[in-house]
Amino acid sequence: MLPKLLSLQQPRSCGQGEAVRDSEHFFIVVHQSAELLLGQVVGDLIAVARAGERNPCDWAEVESRLTRAVGIAGLLQRHIEVLEHLPREHFHAFRAQLGTATGGQSEQFARIFAMLGRGEPTGSSEPGRDSGGMLEGPGGPPPAGVTEGLAALRQAMRRWQVAHIALAERMLGDAPGTGGTAGSAWLRSRLLPVPDPGSRAWSTRRACPAHIGGADPA
Repeated sequence: MLPKLLSLQQPRSCGQGEAVRDSEHFFIVVHQSAELLLGQVVGDLIAVARAGERNPCDWAEVESRLTRAVGIAGLLQRHIEVLEHLPREHFHAFRAQLGTATGGQSEQFARIFAMLGRGEPTGSSEPGRDSGGMLEGPGGPPPAGVTEGLAALRQAMRRWQVAHIALAERMLGDAPGTGGTAGSAWLRSRLLPVPDPGSRAWSTRRACPAHIGGADPA
């Protein structure tokens, strides 16, 4: 299994030098490993959504899964930040080999953002497409720690989005994205909203900032 996994990185920038080829390999590794982490977040969010339909609901398990998802979201942000070590000229040397491939094609990212309240419908069957109604059901309203966990996850994914925008602006400037989008402008239009300071999610987060983890909303 491991040899098969390690064989999936196939740079296409042949004839452009070893440095460019290694940079493309780096780019592929970062994106493939991010998809593996995203699969775990999707699984945890589906389980969280379904938990709200149970009575009684195991809130301890829900909180544990949200805590894990927040930690993974932090790893995803660092995945983006490590791409600061990708030379811009190398990216442009192999960019043509990407064709129309784009991060917007990631179904897992689409599912996560749809469940957190931003994104196009995915056609998936998991209950609860947005965090506001994800845990409304016979299990009763979620406790403060769970509400804070959802707020923390939204903030962690928003920080990933901000890091992605900064990377896109460094690499592309005002150029369009590989998928034909408006580039960084399109990414900004997809940002998760900052929580309303008057909402319960904000209030519980301010009251217990260390309960789930992550910095206070900016």
